[in-house]
Amino acid sequence: MKKQHENPFRYFNRPASSGKKRTAAAVIVIVIVLILAAAAVFLAGRLGRNAAPRDIASFNSGKYTVGVVSGYIFGEAVERALPEAGLEYFDSREAVYRALYSGAVDAVADDEAIVRAILRSNDAFTLLDGYLEPSDYAFIFPKTPEGEKLSREFGTYIDSLSAAGGLAVLDEKWFGGDTDNKTSKSAEGLPAAGGTLTIAFDDSNIPFAYLSAGRPVGYDIDLAVGFCEKYGYGLELVRTGFSEMLQGTSDGRYDAGCGAVTVTEERKKDHYFSSPDYSGGISLCMAAPVETGRKRGIFADLGKSLKRTLEDGRASRFLGGIAVTLIIVLSALAFGTPFGLILYITGRRAPFIIRNFVKFMVWILHGIPAVMLILMLYYRHYKDLYRGGTVACAIGLMLVFSVEICRILEFAAQDLDAGQTETRYRLEFIDSREYFGRLFAGRGNLIVRAYRERAGMLVKASAVAGYAGVQDMTKVFDLIRMESYETAMPLFLTASAYFLMIWLITEFAGRMAAGLAGKIRD
Repeated sequence: MKKQHENPFRYFNRPASSGKKRTAAAVIVIVIVLILAAAAVFLAGRLGRNAAPRDIASFNSGKYTVGVVSGYIFGEAVERALPEAGLEYFDSREAVYRALYSGAVDAVADDEAIVRAILRSNDAFTLLDGYLEPSDYAFIFPKTPEGEKLSREFGTYIDSLSAAGGLAVLDEKWFGGDTDNKTSKSAEGLPAAGGTLTIAFDDSNIPFAYLSAGRPVGYDIDLAVGFCEKYGYGLELVRTGFSEMLQGTSDGRYDAGCGAVTVTEERKKDHYFSSPDYSGGISLCMAAPVETGRKRGIFADLGKSLKRTLEDGRASRFLGGIAVTLIIVLSALAFGTPFGLILYITGRRAPFIIRNFVKFMVWILHGIPAVMLILMLYYRHYKDLYRGGTVACAIGLMLVFSVEICRILEFAAQDLDAGQTETRYRLEFIDSREYFGRLFAGRGNLIVRAYRERAGMLVKASAVAGYAGVQDMTKVFDLIRMESYETAMPLFLTASAYFLMIWLITEFAGRMAAGLAGKIRD
């Protein structure tokens, strides 16, 4: 039985008006569902919130439940300070703060510095005065002679930095304002006369250690880079979970660990600690009470969310992400279109070996998912997240798009009337201009519509790379803001921008293809 190939024109054989009506109806349904879902989440958060006491001691009652992240010492601190309170464990900070917002728990026990970082961008929570217990934070090292040596060196570095006012400067930098747009010095390229240290960090502890624009930043990251720079070590930073960081440092896989690591007697059995680099404590965070007479409607919430989304330089990252997409798409269109035409001609007019090699490559590229091709290019040739990622996406999607152009022309040629087959084969090898003139005269409209369709798909495929340019807009502490509009607004703006880009680029591609088809027919 003859193998049936997927026809790229199958979407265009139905009346255009009915397709437009179905598309419009689908868009309306999706918008209504999203609005209802957002309203439901918002109301659930508002109505599910329980009243809670205003001081830590009052939480020592079976009426209240405190949420904590598993793997830390917060649960133990709650059991010691509030033995009567209920305790519920969660697997991430995002999960426990969402539970607090929805009213599933009455308070969250967390490091005071991290709670303050949340409060800087969120008025849905409040921090209670005092500590469940005070604590010091430090770097950890393996319980080995080399680990002991490094812990002493790092302790000396911390003490000298503190005496010179350096810790106060870092404190102001990382704890004195919003963490957005702050950077740490890169760990790459440090002189490694004393060897290279591998330091693990838990990236969920803003502002101690986290990722911004794909790079490690934070209070502890600054300390790690500064220490290695002063003592002549190279530095490799490894992102891990908190438990993995503790275990990996204990068994010697990592030379050190950081990220708001609390000094405890239990941990001293398996680790050496440096001198404390920060002192604070474990505090309780609870939902902020709704002010009496306070009224904030849906439009006020949306306006507030829009302002937060675009403040503090986020608008520039948003525009940067869109620019990345435009670079990728326009590059793929500009180079993929002629390359696809070359593939089509070469696959028919070149010598036997070259012709079959081209057909084989087209078959391979058509079968490989675009994201896999992009990742292979990225990891093989590039290291920089944005420039390298942009180049890899542009090359990968150019290859994918060129294959789509080649296949569009193949199916267009197959759909010519049977009576033109002999003429088509003769002209295909003798007169390319005449051949393409006849091809576009017979199937030009469908070729143009298929080209527009593929251009729109190209924008959607590149959206992942563009969204990486605005990843800080929806990083973990944007999600922890909890209000449904706060979470949805960056995504809504990004989706709206891509919707507009898809419309503009498909219109541009359609007009360009139609103009080219007209010239070929003439």
